[in-house]
Amino acid sequence: MLVGLPRFIATVETAKHRTFQFLDASIAPDNMLVCIASADAFHLGVLSSHIHVVWALAAGGRLGVGNDPRFNKSRCFEPFPFPAPHPSKPPASATSPSNSTRTASANRPRMKR
Repeated sequence: MLVGLPRFIATVETAKHRTFQFLDASIAPDNMLVCIASADAFHLGVLSSHIHVVWALAAGGRLGVGNDPRFNKSRCFEPFPFPAPHPSKPPASATSPSNSTRTASANRPRMKR
């Protein structure tokens, strides 16, 4: 859910080159955008990393005349082994001291459903 976030991460569902970027919360995404409910730059960095792009190319499907890669949230995002942030710098979304012991899966940003 994107409600309450100042920005969110998005990528185009089908594209020759996989890029992720922040979009302002005032932008209403359409059905061709894959949205990740996180305003944290750590999550944008992981999703933009070489290892995630390679993972997404291998796990995702292909579509269209140019056989462009497709980012499928259930195959590219959900099974990706999302790393935990460095313990000396908790994620911006951490609001209580107990959050410093969260697992990597708990630190995963949410997909817009």
